Amino acid sequence: MEENKKKHFLIPEQDVIRETHNLTARSVERDVYHVEHGEKLIGNLQNVEQLHRARRGPLTEEILVFKVAMAPKVHLHNKSTRDFLENSGVKIHAVKNDSTAYVSSSTDKWNQLRSRLEGYKNRNSYKDFQTVDNFYSVEHSEKEAESLRKILINQDGKELEKLDIQIMLLPNLNQTQKAKVIDYIINQIEEESGSVEEEIFYLSDGTPVIRAIVPSAVIPILSVEETVYKIMQTEFFSQGMEKSGEIGIEDCNINQEIDIDDLPIVTILDTGVNFVGEMRNFLADQWMAPGVRDNSNKCHGTMVAARAMFGSELADQMKTRILSPKVKIIDAQISDGTPMSPKQFIDRIEAAVIRFEDISKIFNLSFNADRPIEGEDISFIGAELDAISIKYNVQFVISSGNHDLYFIHNNLSDILDDSDSRISSPADSVLGLVVGSVMTEQVENSISGQGDISPFSRIGPGFAGTIKPDFVAPGGSCYGEINLGQPRTIPYDSKCATVLTPDGKLGLDVGTSFSSPIVSGEIAQILKNFSEMDNSLLISKALLIHTTESLWDLEALSEDEIEEISKYQGNGQTNLERAIYSTNSSVSFIRTGTLDRVNKEKIKFYIPEVIANQRGRNTARVTVTVVTQPDVDRTKGTEYCKSYVRASLKKVDGTGRLLSGNPNIKIGREKYQSYQHFSKLFSRFEPGDWQIWLQPFARWDTPNDAPIPYALVVTLEDTSGQLDLYGSIQNETGARYLSEIESRVRI
Repeated sequence: MEENKKKHFLIPEQDVIRETHNLTARSVERDVYHVEHGEKLIGNLQNVEQLHRARRGPLTEEILVFKVAMAPKVHLHNKSTRDFLENSGVKIHAVKNDSTAYVSSSTDKWNQLRSRLEGYKNRNSYKDFQTVDNFYSVEHSEKEAESLRKILINQDGKELEKLDIQIMLLPNLNQTQKAKVIDYIINQIEEESGSVEEEIFYLSDGTPVIRAIVPSAVIPILSVEETVYKIMQTEFFSQGMEKSGEIGIEDCNINQEIDIDDLPIVTILDTGVNFVGEMRNFLADQWMAPGVRDNSNKCHGTMVAARAMFGSELADQMKTRILSPKVKIIDAQISDGTPMSPKQFIDRIEAAVIRFEDISKIFNLSFNADRPIEGEDISFIGAELDAISIKYNVQFVISSGNHDLYFIHNNLSDILDDSDSRISSPADSVLGLVVGSVMTEQVENSISGQGDISPFSRIGPGFAGTIKPDFVAPGGSCYGEINLGQPRTIPYDSKCATVLTPDGKLGLDVGTSFSSPIVSGEIAQILKNFSEMDNSLLISKALLIHTTESLWDLEALSEDEIEEISKYQGNGQTNLERAIYSTNSSVSFIRTGTLDRVNKEKIKFYIPEVIANQRGRNTARVTVTVVTQPDVDRTKGTEYCKSYVRASLKKVDGTGRLLSGNPNIKIGREKYQSYQHFSKLFSRFEPGDWQIWLQPFARWDTPNDAPIPYALVVTLEDTSGQLDLYGSIQNETGARYLSEIESRVRI
């Protein structure tokens, strides 16, 4: 190990204080008059019933579907709220946000609901109805995706060509109800000269999705059906841009110091990989998904695989004629170059994961839908990837997607302001690591300057305001001096656009497809290093997030400005060396464990005297990252994540008391996200044991003893880079941190 590359410290068990967290329920008292409020609720429920009677569907005689809106500060994830609704004859099917849900009542319980409302109005009994703001019918326009509604609105009475759509049924119907509704929908489609295109796609929670091609006039007919939850245009998933211009290269040799058998593995879910010569030795396996046609066009998959192996260093290595791959590749061909339907996409991905999960945990996916995500619901493809990652304990690394807005805008600012620049499915996956593209060089006439997001790279926010992309990595740019609408060329002297083509040539191409495999290769190397630890995949993810470096000086920006920048760069650009090594002036502490709903932990880490003696402004920084893998539920809307762990930094004052050391902004500490990541500069330190308090939170239906695994990383950094914090900690703590983590990866 080089002199200033140190092993991270492992926080020992004796530095962890465990405490019981007492769960409490808070009742909400509203200042409402039960007579007037009850009369309003009864009136709106009557409207629901009248509209229901006017509609004839497969379940009309069984259930009435409507919406319930709770009062402010009354959350549907509270057990008391759900118990009250269910005891009143109301079944929750899908939560839109923490106070609004799609619900139903069976026809035999409808009178019970009406009777209880009458009791609330007349006698102030069943007082929990005060927590209900109102009942509403579900408008058919709510079910139509925004992009689909635009088409319907703009048709101006003209019949459009048939549309390829997907009809998602109401979640949480029973099997008999699903069968009745599916038959009804198929009959409606066929009666209106439409056709069902493939087998019914059942999501991981059992919700059916029907893909069909129909005349546009059929869509309002389908959306009126109460048991239809959502109608959207069918998204097709394809690889990113392929616009390379090849140049010849001389033969290179493989670095003989590399032990191929010891390299970590990345699975490339793509169009197939074709390596020539010695490069074939770095293919750990090759496989083709059922239904995929073999083809010679393996250009995209080969380029993606090479980026995972070499990052953006391929051009520099070509100059030396010595290639040093960092990972091996599993070629999992899920595409033959033709767009895939959502069912094909998910079926092929899951088949690949089942095949390789025992030997590979990192799966690179450089495929995206052709349209941005909409609204506050996670896409069902993003949710399906999350479900697969939980089921098989794997990590997806996903491109943020590309757009063509640089054809209609001539500057980066206008591109970023365009709503069509938002990330596309499955880049809204909460548990996936999503990567956008950044320009890392200054190239004349490039639209994006050095440190700018690439002009084709899709941006956040993700579903429900989540930070997406999580990172950016080199991916190239485009020339700016062109006539709008004309083909743009890429800057051929840009190293961050270098790829390897199937015939072994050095080529150039741009796109987020070639940014995500850089991160895939890095997290595979980190995982190799920490593979012997519990929760090694979570630790690797935490270290990758923890050591990102912003492309902007965040200390000089307001909270609103930081929030805006996070839409472009996420947490910033990854730094593999910092993820694996501590240094003299930057020391990382690692802890992994398991919490549950009723237990919390206080974790100590040591601040040495040398930093306490350093006087001046912003002398040191403490960075905290905690990553969990929560259970998720697509039917819960914005409450998609069922648990999270809140991290709080506690500093020691001169009297030994613990005071809050958290930053003043909320960014990085949002509720119900899969990770929290924040840092703070300090100008004054007191030496001794500072603490990280980990507090778990979970939705009401999470069992108290359900495990919530976590990985924590804390870094103490001297901003001057001059102090030997590492040595001071060792000298002052003796054998406390003897369980140092050995590096097993050659960088």
